[in-house]
Amino acid sequence: MSENLPPEETTSQETVTHTDQLKDTVTTDTEAFGTFNTSGTQQQISRNKADQVSSEEAEKMSQGTSEQQWDERDQTRESGIQPQSNNPSSFKKKNRAGLFVLIVLCVFFLFFSVKKTTLFSDNNLLSPHVAISTAPHIAVLHIEGVIEELNDTYDQVWLINTIRSLKESSQNKGILLYIDSPGGGVYESDEVYLELMDYKTSGKPVWAYLGPMAASGGYYIASAADHITANRNTLTGSIGVIAGESVDLSELMEKYGIRITTFTAGANKNMLNINSPVTPEHAQIMQSIADEAYEQFVGIVAESRNKTTEEIKELADGRIYTAQQALKNGLIDSIHTFDQCMYEITAYIEDDTVEFIDYYPQQDLWDFSLIDFLDITKMLTGFSNQNSPLMEHIQKHTLPDISYPAYYYKAK
Repeated sequence: MSENLPPEETTSQETVTHTDQLKDTVTTDTEAFGTFNTSGTQQQISRNKADQVSSEEAEKMSQGTSEQQWDERDQTRESGIQPQSNNPSSFKKKNRAGLFVLIVLCVFFLFFSVKKTTLFSDNNLLSPHVAISTAPHIAVLHIEGVIEELNDTYDQVWLINTIRSLKESSQNKGILLYIDSPGGGVYESDEVYLELMDYKTSGKPVWAYLGPMAASGGYYIASAADHITANRNTLTGSIGVIAGESVDLSELMEKYGIRITTFTAGANKNMLNINSPVTPEHAQIMQSIADEAYEQFVGIVAESRNKTTEEIKELADGRIYTAQQALKNGLIDSIHTFDQCMYEITAYIEDDTVEFIDYYPQQDLWDFSLIDFLDITKMLTGFSNQNSPLMEHIQKHTLPDISYPAYYYKAK
């Protein structure tokens, strides 16, 4: 027994030694664990940043991103702002979507353009655009906006067809024009005037009521009426002609070294172009057009107002007149409200049972124009064609895009 004691003591001592080592190990792990609990989040963030930096450095090397770009990206992350994506694939997808929309709209526009041309021929006397009332009535025919072929408020074909349809209608007893227009093309104004004069051959009366403005071509059309009434705040007159206008940019283009070459046959073919100064011969040509249209205007007003051309020329210097001035100079017959005018025309035809039916140009699906198409395309695709400051200045100080010569009053 005594011989075996030393080995037992040794084993006990080794066990103690291993136990102490184990305690030391546990203590060390516990301290490490405690340290992790108190600052584990910071260590994890540091570890994540280290991993992120490593991945970004690798990405820098693979993509060749500049140091400045990466600094800007770091600042963006720290500020909490999400960087915008410049992913080429995303950009291509947007372009494809816009192109698809554009193609669909093109097909739509072409289809309905063909439909309109096929179904609504101008040769039809009674256009499908015109619906004539079947009740005994006086037609209140609205002529509003610039007088031209077609715009948002005016439709020349519709107006002509409506006048013809009213002439043929047994239920129509007369026309009361409501005019609110600064005028427009000589051709369109005279065409409406002649159509109204033809309407009067049926024995039905034409009266005109002048709204806020009935100037130039607007007054030209009113001259077809048997009676002209104005609101007390109406502006009218402006008896005159604009044959055209020219913007000469030749000196400006020469200053900046800009050259525009126009190939023409005929000495005056390029007149009024922006690269062609107005010569005395050009001015004479344009003035002759204005003078001829002016004489026609004066003659029509003189016949309408039972005056001589000399008397009208004293008034026809292009100026605008108030209602009181127009009445004093014999350009209108009375100043009343619209309701009073309706009462007077019923008394004139001696029938107070007739209705007053308003006729407006109706824009429907068939009137989908190329301008509307382009506007919708720009809206859907985000495309915008901005004019240069120079062109904006020119457009601001020139006349609208109407045909010349024109009976038109420009207020500013």
